[in-house]
Amino acid sequence: MLLGIAVFLFGFAMVAPEVLAQTSEAVGGAAAVARQAGVGSANLYVIVGRVIYAFLAALGLVVLGYLIYAGYLWMTAGGEAEKTTEARRMIQNAIIGVVIIASSFAITAFILSRLDTAFLGGQNGEAGGPVVGLSFPSAAGALGNGIIESHLPVRDAAGVPRNTSIIVTFKEPIKLASLIQGYDDRGTPADLTDDARTTALNVGTVRIVKLNGAREETLTSAQVEVRFTEDRKTFVFKPREWLGSSTANTPYRVELVPGRSGLLVESGQSAFGPESPSGYRWQFEVSTFVDLTPPQIISVLPPRGVQPPNAILQITFNEAIDPTSAAGLFRAGRGFSNIEVNAAPTGDPEAAAVRVPGQFVLSNGYQTVEFIPDNACGQNACGREVRCLPRASTIAVLAKSASLSAEPPQARVVSTAGGGSIFDGVVDTASNSLDGNGDGESDGPPSDNRGFSFGTSGEVVLTAPRIGRTNPPVGLAAYPAGASNLPPDHVPQAVFGTSADDVLSNVLQGSTVNSRNVYMTRANEPAEISADTFWFTPVLDILAASGEVATGENPAAFGRIGIRHRFYARPTRPVAGAPVGPVPPTPVYAPVITSGVQNLLQNCFKPSGSVTCAATLGGGGVPGLPTCCNDRTQAGDCSFSRRTP
Repeated sequence: MLLGIAVFLFGFAMVAPEVLAQTSEAVGGAAAVARQAGVGSANLYVIVGRVIYAFLAALGLVVLGYLIYAGYLWMTAGGEAEKTTEARRMIQNAIIGVVIIASSFAITAFILSRLDTAFLGGQNGEAGGPVVGLSFPSAAGALGNGIIESHLPVRDAAGVPRNTSIIVTFKEPIKLASLIQGYDDRGTPADLTDDARTTALNVGTVRIVKLNGAREETLTSAQVEVRFTEDRKTFVFKPREWLGSSTANTPYRVELVPGRSGLLVESGQSAFGPESPSGYRWQFEVSTFVDLTPPQIISVLPPRGVQPPNAILQITFNEAIDPTSAAGLFRAGRGFSNIEVNAAPTGDPEAAAVRVPGQFVLSNGYQTVEFIPDNACGQNACGREVRCLPRASTIAVLAKSASLSAEPPQARVVSTAGGGSIFDGVVDTASNSLDGNGDGESDGPPSDNRGFSFGTSGEVVLTAPRIGRTNPPVGLAAYPAGASNLPPDHVPQAVFGTSADDVLSNVLQGSTVNSRNVYMTRANEPAEISADTFWFTPVLDILAASGEVATGENPAAFGRIGIRHRFYARPTRPVAGAPVGPVPPTPVYAPVITSGVQNLLQNCFKPSGSVTCAATLGGGGVPGLPTCCNDRTQAGDCSFSRRTP
């Protein structure tokens, strides 16, 4: 069942300066020309820039020849005043020409950079600068709508550290050879033990491009190391040398190539469907600084005390974590060991603690890791399997700090087996080892390991989550003008739970807050901007009772879902002096949260209700109304809940 949070009807009230509005219109016109020409709108500026730079380079060659000839006249003048004067005049003209060409080059580079800024804009306050214009780059829809679940750096991010990794998570296992040059899975993709392993990037599928005006430099296969998680869904691309420059910010573009020779799923089929014919591209800007700040843990759940055995163990960090250091399987006494979960029977001090088998899953923008035990212990309201920790036990958790290199807080590589650098503890995306005690420094293990514990009861508890409030408010009644007038980069949000509800029913299981369960539908967008431009990505925040993000001093109380997305489209307005005709309908956007979302008790969002919409499951011959659509209960799905590519 589905819960549609809201339908957003809006006429934008833009507050950009007029010059930027004009730039935005020029960008839109260029994008339209690019579409008619059959090229990506982002590429049009590169093409124009190359033409101008080529012209200036040709002029430079002419001036160089002119200067050489003037020098020849000077050297062969033999004291003749007329030849000497002519040579001096030519040299002066050549110098003036050099100044004019250099100025033209600088002005062109500045204008193109401003156009690029207007084209990209900033997204959702995500370290990207202000919104200066609406633009709709193509080859973007695969994020959320297609094969891509998430990636770092995020789209249009700024201030990215030079020593960062590039990380992409896909919704399906990927054929390893399509991302790693020369990798051979021996025909058994799920069995990594018999693989012929390599680590070099397959540049035919992934292109990491340094942008320098119209010049582009693509990282080579040998310049990037590739690692991946055991499920073959998340890949870490680690440049062997730092990105960017120590003196100036540097833009980069990442391209994932479509087709049978590009990105492939394990079956050998193209990972991109017909709705993403150009694959996927995004840009970000690398700063001049290096990240040497170690990651810290800001939230651990369940809290101390006795908790239901079906409670999910959840650890949230203050920044993104390298997935290969925090995700994996532990089964049959072996496997992933950077985080340990041990259980000992309560009340038996002589009983030895044993490792609990299960899977560690990283989600929520690579900031939240959760442990899913192997032991099945029932079903939730949606009929999905519930997993349990050992009952009536003391559960001890240990998150390990990685061993340090000769340059702390950078972690030491302890093994290259298994396809890339492997650390013996948790590290961030810049390879800084965990600061477990929160003192601002990483001293490595054991002093910076982080441990905590709680107890389990013998009874499974399956309280369903419910929405406490939304932003913007739900329902058309909240918008008497008929439009919500939201800014184009507004992030719709839903906070789960109230102060009367238990934290484990309020806080959501991060691995279920994904683009299959949380998404955005849309209608009435102009056709020319709709195709392969709309991207979205769900995010989860864990909030304290104050509404601020939870920390050690402000423990978790609620979960909040948000949806970052491409800019909303502007409604079409009549043009002064143009013939009067039918006005196109206003673009409509509807966030949808499905029953696939679960809380930390592993119960699903069913009935899909809220504090103001009392959805019911029904029973005993009485039909239920398990769905809320614009704050009204109904039996079936919301009419606007169908996904659109």
